[in-house]
Amino acid sequence: MKPAILVSSSFTAEPLQLPLQRWLDLLHLDADLRFTGFNQVLQQALDPSSESSQNRSGANVFLIRLEDLAGAESNVSRAASELSAAFAALSAQSPARQLIVFCPSANRSEEVRRIELDLVRQLTALANVTALSAEEWIALYPVTELLDSESDKSAKIPFTPFGYTALATLIARRISVAYRPPAKVLVLDADNTLWGGVCGEESSADLNLEGGYRALREFALAKRREGILLCLCSKNQPADVERVFYECAVDLGLNRDQFTGWKVSWSPKSQSIRELATELNLGLDSFVFLDDNPAEIGEVRGNCPGVLALVLPSQPSEFETFLSHLWPLDTNGATAADASRAEFYRQESERRELRKSTQSFADFLRGLNLNVVIAPCADEDLPRVAQLTKRTNQFNANPLRLSEGELQARLDQEHVCLSVHVSDRFGDYGLVGAMLYNPTASSNLEVELFLLSCRAMGKGVERAMVIALGERAVSLARESIRFHFTETDRNEPCRRFLRSIHAEPGEGSFQISAQTAAELAPLPDSVVM
Repeated sequence: MKPAILVSSSFTAEPLQLPLQRWLDLLHLDADLRFTGFNQVLQQALDPSSESSQNRSGANVFLIRLEDLAGAESNVSRAASELSAAFAALSAQSPARQLIVFCPSANRSEEVRRIELDLVRQLTALANVTALSAEEWIALYPVTELLDSESDKSAKIPFTPFGYTALATLIARRISVAYRPPAKVLVLDADNTLWGGVCGEESSADLNLEGGYRALREFALAKRREGILLCLCSKNQPADVERVFYECAVDLGLNRDQFTGWKVSWSPKSQSIRELATELNLGLDSFVFLDDNPAEIGEVRGNCPGVLALVLPSQPSEFETFLSHLWPLDTNGATAADASRAEFYRQESERRELRKSTQSFADFLRGLNLNVVIAPCADEDLPRVAQLTKRTNQFNANPLRLSEGELQARLDQEHVCLSVHVSDRFGDYGLVGAMLYNPTASSNLEVELFLLSCRAMGKGVERAMVIALGERAVSLARESIRFHFTETDRNEPCRRFLRSIHAEPGEGSFQISAQTAAELAPLPDSVVM
């Protein structure tokens, strides 16, 4: 069944249909696009039997002008309070993604803007809700001829065709975040990218650190806060690049330690990026590479298939606009795990040093003092588990991309979700794995989700997960565990692991006896993945 994208609006929204459907086609999003009727925003949000409330797997899009709901400016505060309560109720009722976009009108006052911005802050705090102010989408997609006052008066069609196309683009962009694998690494060149000039030929004082170069550095830091790793890849003498970061530390606003990966040499950049992928244990299709030199971009594209390599505009003044339209670097916002991601990868280098100093892989694992805590998923864990379903590719038996609401819906149907928290002597990995199973489906324990972040792969955590499932299956008198398995071009490591523990492949599944799973040795003798 296709996911539904339901559009509810306080004005006539049907002119969106053609441009929005075109975007969905271009993005290969096979969804059922429908409009719920004129000025049905509150009804759709409040009525438990409405199409929006009953939407289980798609997205609800709400397009709102506060003045439409208020009738008069004196009633705008009341309308905002009603909307806040209505969307809080909808967020709890519907597992679908909720996208709320506030839209401009011809005579919008400063007071309405203030109330709208406050409402956006309230709504953004709700689970599974994205809210955008009118200023945000106008700034992102400016249109010279946006409003059509005549058609607004006659048919409540407030925008020109250009305005509706801009709005459709914004909606498609925000919806697409939930349906595509996110980028995980942003790789940046140094000369004429982080700064203007060539550090090997000019003094630090002569480099240009302002304008578009500052905008790029600020953008990179913002993405780092959202959980994207930063790496540097530069053809230079290492000492020259280090000098700039030392001598210009204050003006750069970006320091050496904020880069998880650092490759400064005369090697081909494709080689450096492949080395980064190996060190970070991430696929090349998780990488975005930005460079000012078209030749370098061509070399990476030719030798690193999967990497999204893009040439920066020739004019630094255009950097900021270019960066604001990089859809692959859009995220769903940050979780606590995102904030700690860069620190984890710093700790990972210490783990690699321990591995070099031990005689066997089993000795290495024992030296880690790994602590794996597997427990029923708490309410506060749901955002992270939902994020893992979207971000985890290599060790993901059945890649279901679930929203927080969709997870909650399964829990309401008596499914059990187990979260996997891991730490070791070097630090805390955080919540890195999840398992979702139906305890009453059949004589087997039916495991719909079995996933583990690549940061914890290959250390025995997978075995601890299987053992936990085995113990639960035995306690429920289930004969076997049946892992739902959907083969992709990226989850071969998960398939190899299941084969390594002698799980039997079947039609869309792997199966292992509950007793065998419960008695699995906790430490592998070697790396399987």
